[in-house]
Amino acid sequence: MKPGAAANVVVYPPPAAGWPWLVLVWAPHPAPGLERDRYAGDAFETEEALLHHLRQLKGLCPDEACEVLSPALP
Repeated sequence: MKPGAAANVVVYPPPAAGWPWLVLVWAPHPAPGLERDRYAGDAFETEEALLHHLRQLKGLCPDEACEVLSPALP
């Protein structure tokens, strides 16, 4: 995770057909709406739904860094 980022987002692409896209979010400072104001996890059936979600997350911290990481995006 990137120190100092407003939010760190990790995207896990599906390992095989039929599996969802997974997104984990970690905020170093309290962020209302996240679990314990720090964490969130979501699953998406399509890449389009995932990208829509990522755009919404980016809109929550437009003036701050929002680091998106992925171990293996296609």
